[in-house]
Amino acid sequence: MLIERKIDALHYGFLFVFSGLIVYCARGDLWFDEIWSIKADESATWVVEIFNRFKHDNNHPLNTLYIYLVGETRHFLSIIYRRLPVA
Repeated sequence: MLIERKIDALHYGFLFVFSGLIVYCARGDLWFDEIWSIKADESATWVVEIFNRFKHDNNHPLNTLYIYLVGETRHFLSIIYRRLPVA
């Protein structure tokens, strides 16, 4: 019983540390493929074009749709664009 609690505490500790590491690594400048997705979103006139017009393997369509719906942001952290991959 006591050993199981220690193992559970160790697992939660790892979960906490590595979750923080993921969030820490998600900050900073955008990568080329993220900028490419933003530029593709800017050229779309409506949402359906994200699924029909853009035929490339750069990014998942749902992530591109999320970036389209977020719109342009001047936030000092780019983590708003990386919210789906982090979650």
